[in-house]
Amino acid sequence: MVLHCFIFSPPHSYLNDNLLNGSIPAALGALPSLRELVLSRNLLSGTVPDELGNISTLESLQLSANNLSGVLPQRLGNLRNLRYLSLYDNEFVGELPPSFADLKKLTSLDIGGNNFAGPIPNFIENWKQLKYLSLMGNNFEGPIPNTFSLSNLSYLHINDLIGSSRGGLGFTFPNLSRMISLESLTLRNCSISGPIPGYIAGFKSLTYLDLSSNNLTGEIPYFSNAQQLSNIYLSENMLNGSFPRWLADSKKANVYVSFGR
Repeated sequence: MVLHCFIFSPPHSYLNDNLLNGSIPAALGALPSLRELVLSRNLLSGTVPDELGNISTLESLQLSANNLSGVLPQRLGNLRNLRYLSLYDNEFVGELPPSFADLKKLTSLDIGGNNFAGPIPNFIENWKQLKYLSLMGNNFEGPIPNTFSLSNLSYLHINDLIGSSRGGLGFTFPNLSRMISLESLTLRNCSISGPIPGYIAGFKSLTYLDLSSNNLTGEIPYFSNAQQLSNIYLSENMLNGSFPRWLADSKKANVYVSFGR
């Protein structure tokens, strides 16, 4: 079934979980009052049309799990009311458009499972309302910016960063100290070296932590919220010191720890 343009303009258009194929019609950009466009889990292909950037009322754009490709159009940065952007499991390439710096109302961005490349953009700092960010499964370059001060962020998922710092020693742990609302943190295989910062262990809302496959050293810090942690992944690092007693005392945590390689 080929996706055709609408003949009317409902505020919410849910066409997800079908067998729609072909490209996304550029004529969708002429819809005057669309607030949600959900096309996830179809068979759509081609690029995202520039014209979608004309839908100034759009608050949610979900194109995940299709066969879409190419670079994202700069005009998507015109969607100043956008709160939810989901593009995971496609074949997008290139860098995130600089115009995305203007998406200041974003609360959720999931672009995992694509081929995005280049450095993780510093303009993510502009998204003060962001609660969910997943960059996993792409070709981003390290390091993770130290400019992040997203105090509302609850979920941060990054893995498999390309490159390493001068001398091949890896990157230092990014400064996430202001992300006091974090509940789930994944920084897996990001070429991070040095100790686990003590403030990570002090995040009171943290329930899931994955720092595996890095070059972390030193002792595992004491986690003050050990009883609420459900999963801790620290394997394939170079952690040392005594086995932390708080891990043995925890009744809830599913712990995966390696002190060496």
